[in-house]
Amino acid sequence: MPSTTAERQARWPGGDQEAAEVLMAGGWRRGRDWVWRHPEGKRPTVREFDAAIYLAEEWDEGGIDAASPE
Repeated sequence: MPSTTAERQARWPGGDQEAAEVLMAGGWRRGRDWVWRHPEGKRPTVREFDAAIYLAEEWDEGGIDAASPE
């Protein structure tokens, strides 16, 4: 069941597709465990971090393998 905030949901009007596209455009890849990882170990931008949180809260994905955004 979706559980993100109304504010975060409004930032992602394209839903899971938009959020995933932002992450993939940044070089992030989703693993079999549904966690997003970057092959070069880069830290996510604020927008990428928000996308991963959105996907975790709305779609129960595993988040992002990074402590914090740049």
